[in-house]
Amino acid sequence: MTERAILTRHFRGHFLALAVVSLVLAACEQPKHAPDYRSAFPLIVSKETVSLPVNFSSGKRGLLGQAALDFERFVVDYHNRGRKALMIETSVGKTARSRAEKARNMLIKAGVPSAEISIARGGPGGGVVLSFAAHKVKVPECGDFSAKMSQNWTNIREPNFGCAFQRNLGLMVRDPGDLQKAQPVSGADGPKSSSTIDSYRTPPGGE
Repeated sequence: MTERAILTRHFRGHFLALAVVSLVLAACEQPKHAPDYRSAFPLIVSKETVSLPVNFSSGKRGLLGQAALDFERFVVDYHNRGRKALMIETSVGKTARSRAEKARNMLIKAGVPSAEISIARGGPGGGVVLSFAAHKVKVPECGDFSAKMSQNWTNIREPNFGCAFQRNLGLMVRDPGDLQKAQPVSGADGPKSSSTIDSYRTPPGGE
């Protein structure tokens, strides 16, 4: 065997060894997509202030038409995700105070506890602005079907897996603030719950 053939065989062996090492390292490479779908498609919660200007025309006892619908939606939104106090901002003066009290009475009639309502008086003008602090959530956008799962030899998470679940969760949750920290569980009627469970477990005609 010539010296050239020996060198060629030697380098070929080194090349094959490097190829095997490269394949092993490639198999150990971290997945390109986060293994946990919650990390890949996070629900981003942030704070916002929800406001509604309310204009009471002279001679009217309440709100009519679109103004009444906007007020109703505002109160429902507050019941769903309102945090802290519901603020009534108005100007100084007798007319402003009267309109603020009218708005307060409307809120109480709509089910807002009086203890959660605060009135703040400020600058000029006869308008009334209702506002409260709330949370909102930004949901992920889905639709990445670029991966070929029939050739997924590494069995890693495909790029779109879990996105629809996270998106639907963010769209369905009533108060996005619960995604950061759940509110305390309300009290339950223990005896009633126990009696209901016992009745369910007792067969018909049993003691």
